[in-house]
Amino acid sequence: MTVFSSALLPGLRSGMAAIRLPFAFGVRAGCIRPLTVTRTFYASSRFGMPAAKTASKPKGRKTTAKSSTAKKATAKKTTAKKAAPKKKAARKAAPKKKKTAKKVVKQPVFKITQTMMPPKRPLNPFLHFAMEEKASMPPATSASEAMEHMKVLSAKYQQLSPSQKKVFEDRAAQQSAKYATARAEWERNIDPSTLRKMNKVLVAKGKRRLRRYIVMREKENKKPLTSFFRFYADYRASHDITGRSLMDVSRDVGVAWKNLPAAEREVYKQSADQDAAKWRGARARA
Repeated sequence: MTVFSSALLPGLRSGMAAIRLPFAFGVRAGCIRPLTVTRTFYASSRFGMPAAKTASKPKGRKTTAKSSTAKKATAKKTTAKKAAPKKKAARKAAPKKKKTAKKVVKQPVFKITQTMMPPKRPLNPFLHFAMEEKASMPPATSASEAMEHMKVLSAKYQQLSPSQKKVFEDRAAQQSAKYATARAEWERNIDPSTLRKMNKVLVAKGKRRLRRYIVMREKENKKPLTSFFRFYADYRASHDITGRSLMDVSRDVGVAWKNLPAAEREVYKQSADQDAAKWRGARARA
């Protein structure tokens, strides 16, 4: 039988369960018999015992342990420092050169002067007639009124007789001849680099390019063909060469030219010499 002393009572938690336990023995009337005394305890399934205190270590041991670990750490640091290789002395960096700001040279803006421009185109016969008639007409105050004036002048010009028109046509022809000579002179004297700069400015303004038409036509007047190439052109015109390569055709033309009779070859040579003489004369006059 388990006997619970009063010393265990404070450790029990009340309000959980009722337990009846025998508490002690009793002696009554000279005989020994068990006296059962029951008491009610309220307790839970576990006892709330005080927490066990951890045994404190002596202070002397802590200090010795700390000092030993500190000594080991310092010893490791010193060995690591000794083992590390010596660093080479860093070279002195060269002084940086100061960057000098580059001077931006502004290129002069190209301007087109009136002397650079080609001569103006001449007026046609109708415009010569309109210039005379406008002097007697009131000036136009708007674009629509100017268009109406031109319609009236166009109707008047169509009613003129051929003799009356010839007066204005002669004026236009004279101006055209002067313009042709002035234009040819301008095209031959203008510097190509200056013309390129002028065209660049004109295109930026949305205007038309200036072209050297007369010089271009002179370049088109190329040296005439030789006797062999005249025969080559005739051969290509008289033979079917579709689907054949240029090398094959040229080889056949060369063989045919060698086998050509001397009389026929002379015809090609004479025509080539005549055209060459004309071409040389035209170049000399120019």
